[in-house]
Amino acid sequence: MYVGMIMRALNTLPGQDDSEKLVTNQKLIEELNATVDSLKNELSEKTNRIEELCRLANDFRDDTDRIKTELFKLQENHMLLIQAYQLKENELESYRRLLEMHGIWQNENPIVNQQQEPMVNATPVAGELPPIAEALSPLQQQQQYPHEDGTMAHQRTLEESFRNDLNV
Repeated sequence: MYVGMIMRALNTLPGQDDSEKLVTNQKLIEELNATVDSLKNELSEKTNRIEELCRLANDFRDDTDRIKTELFKLQENHMLLIQAYQLKENELESYRRLLEMHGIWQNENPIVNQQQEPMVNATPVAGELPPIAEALSPLQQQQQYPHEDGTMAHQRTLEESFRNDLNV
């Protein structure tokens, strides 16, 4: 298209006088100027679009960086939660061993009193120990505390303190 206009400007018709050539060339120059203006506008639009895409790319990069930072924080929190869980699991295991030492916890077996009352399951449920009061039947509690001499009272105080720790 542009080549055709330039060729017409250079190859004006033979027999045209200079004024006609001048008018023809002015028309061609106006067409070329209009084309140049159109191309400038198109270039400006494309440039604006490229700048917009660059801003979007920068925003995307910033968002990606924020997401990476948040993900890193979540991973750190996850690790802290795992460590806290492991500490609680170790603490729970210590309590279980202490209960086993006192004959309250019997390795996944229910505690049954001598009268064959309904069994109380002493196994942990969802990672928790059963309260000691539920684990001991009334008869076992009576057998464990037959009288209140100094040693038994002290043992009972320790066990009540332990019970309170478990119920917290």
